[in-house]
Amino acid sequence: MMSLHAVMMSLHTMMMSLNTVMMSLHTVIMSQQILMMSLHTVMMSLHAVMMSPQILMMSPQILMMSLHMLMSLQPYDDITTHIHDDVTTRNNDILTHTDDITMSMLRLLAIELGMHHQETTKY
Repeated sequence: MMSLHAVMMSLHTMMMSLNTVMMSLHTVIMSQQILMMSLHTVMMSLHAVMMSPQILMMSPQILMMSLHMLMSLQPYDDITTHIHDDVTTRNNDILTHTDDITMSMLRLLAIELGMHHQETTKY
């Protein structure tokens, strides 16, 4: 009876060690997949870095094409002129209003300085 129990324990130990080996292999495979994904990420990053100068070099061409398209909008020339005039008028109104505020503040400052000057010259 004891020998049967010993055989069962031995088989159980062998199964446990086999399970440990399988888990180790699984860990190795998973770490290899992680390594491959890391390498893939590095390769993609390098590809993005290599593409950046090409994208930067294309930016002026894209800008020139956009400007060319804007300049080719002749039927809308009246609208763009109207918008430009409207923006100019609004900017001038804002500047005039800012000048008015500045002059008012300067007048208040002059009045304040005059009052301060009168107070100091009384004595």
